[in-house]
Amino acid sequence: MFSKKRSCRLIKRCLCLVVTLMLMASYTASPVDAVVLPTDLQGHWASGQIAEWMEKGVVSGFPDGTFRPDESISRAQFITMVNTVLGLKEKAPISYADVKEGDWFAGEIAKAKKSGYISGYPDNTIRPNNTITRQEIAAIIAGILELDPNPAGVNSFKDAGVIASWSKGVMGAVNAEGILSGFPDGTCRPADTATRAQGVVILSKATGVMYTEAGSYSLQATEGNVTINASGVTLKEGTIKENLLLTEGIGEGTIVLENITVNGRTVICGGGSDSIILRNCNLGIIVVRKSSGPVRIVATGNTNIEKVMAKSEARLENHDNTGRGFDLNNTEIHSGVKVTIDGKSQDKTEPESTSGGRSSSHSGSKISFNKTVLADPVTGGTLVTIFITNSNDAGYVSQVTVKGEAAFKVAGSENIWRIHLDGDVTVSDADIKITR
Repeated sequence: MFSKKRSCRLIKRCLCLVVTLMLMASYTASPVDAVVLPTDLQGHWASGQIAEWMEKGVVSGFPDGTFRPDESISRAQFITMVNTVLGLKEKAPISYADVKEGDWFAGEIAKAKKSGYISGYPDNTIRPNNTITRQEIAAIIAGILELDPNPAGVNSFKDAGVIASWSKGVMGAVNAEGILSGFPDGTCRPADTATRAQGVVILSKATGVMYTEAGSYSLQATEGNVTINASGVTLKEGTIKENLLLTEGIGEGTIVLENITVNGRTVICGGGSDSIILRNCNLGIIVVRKSSGPVRIVATGNTNIEKVMAKSEARLENHDNTGRGFDLNNTEIHSGVKVTIDGKSQDKTEPESTSGGRSSSHSGSKISFNKTVLADPVTGGTLVTIFITNSNDAGYVSQVTVKGEAAFKVAGSENIWRIHLDGDVTVSDADIKITR
């Protein structure tokens, strides 16, 4: 028989065990478990993804407690979902004939117009209440991710012959990316109206892993896309096997990528003078497409960039970068876009002299060169190219400045330097600094 004292100790231990188990349960519960699923999502094929996005506040149900996953989604509803994912806030003036100031979707249409991922029809309508088709969704996503048209990407579908000519390229592109796949019967049904569930799942595949709050994160490897839609995010140590999207939600804030490899495209739609910092990164194609104001992008450490496509104003800088960062040879500047490129430092370790000491630097030493000054048809400024004519001297040139601004050495060349200057410039001379 237990004593009263021993019985009390036993009761206390049991209570402690119960409390511990309750705490463990609360810590191991996933965010999705915290969501009360609408009644019509129980057992639905898309319930997991919808619940996750409801938890994040990207989508919501109806007042009657349903989500209606198999109901058709309208253009306005899908646009609203896209705007939330991208973190859009800025609006453009709109004057569509079928959008009134008091309409619930008016502000969302204005945000999409500002971002540039939608445009109206020739009759000045946007048709917000029309249902949206699968091929229309494909066009929106391909535009946001800057995917190249891929008409051959639809050839595997049994109904490829019924795909509209205007949508074959985008349907093929998103299919190749694994974003909008076909049905079990081998069809893609491009003209079918998309359901609310399909809209969530397709957009989820397009955005991939999302970072929506400031902080420092270790990426590790990811098979799909990555989206950052908030300022103050530092992403470290990992490989993005598809595309990286830096959205307008970043605003004028800062993003740092450190030891990140992006196998696909990096689309930059946000950031300001505080800049996007690339430290020890390896990136394929960077597309700069910010809807308002310039963005500053800095390559540092050992950052290698395959190509830059500048569709909006940008300042591209190399700070102590030993890799292939920014230069005119790997930059495609769209018409009417202003881009400033700072050349990475070409300073070299000075060669030792025969006496074992180090030689000194000389500025303004005699060196032979030719220069061309041409109007830049792309940016409207002036492109200055300087050729060091004596190849023996070329290896000793550490810096070239034109009118006080640093030029950069053309990648793969020992004796060609270039600089872009704003406006119509007449260059009388170039200050060449050499090291012997």
